Amino acid sequence: KLAEVGLDPIALLPYEGMLHKRNVAEVVKMLDATVLYGKDLTGSIVSKMKIFTVTVDNFLEMMDEFEGTLIVTHSTRTDVLMSLLLAMQSRNVPKISGILLTSYKGNDISPHVLNILDGLGRVNVPVIASRQDTFETISTIKATPVFLTADSIEKISLTCSLVDQHLDERFIDMFIDDIEEDREE
Repeated sequence: KLAEVGLDPIALLPYEGMLHKRNVAEVVKMLDATVLYGKDLTGSIVSKMKIFTVTVDNFLEMMDEFEGTLIVTHSTRTDVLMSLLLAMQSRNVPKISGILLTSYKGNDISPHVLNILDGLGRVNVPVIASRQDTFETISTIKATPVFLTADSIEKISLTCSLVDQHLDERFIDMFIDDIEEDREE
């Protein structure tokens, strides 16, 4: 249909929902947050966010709904933190994308809890902390456009694949030729 109106596109890339979602590393960057645990897991895609103010029993009943969710809770809610980390050890629970602690001052988590967490060896989900309160944190995330970082490996790989599949090679050749001409001048 584009040709009918005189348009000759160089590429039509199909919509890919994952490119419009953040990963935990991008959330860390936009909030200038601290990664407390699971730095190697910050590539996890965030499908949605949920703020937890309920009791542990109440949120555990809802766990089936949280695949890919970034769980946001106040940094003093070590009950939520410990429960989520335990739940993530189970094969029977959908995997969340991460845990975001808000209003973090650096000494919010008791040394006893930190000792237990440090003794786990491996945490199966990234735990990040923001100095901003919960409202400011969520507002910042919502107001910031989706972007790529060097840690956005899955999204970069997907973008390269889409370009390889759908971009007209003549355009790439033309673009390279223009760059080479500019260098010669």
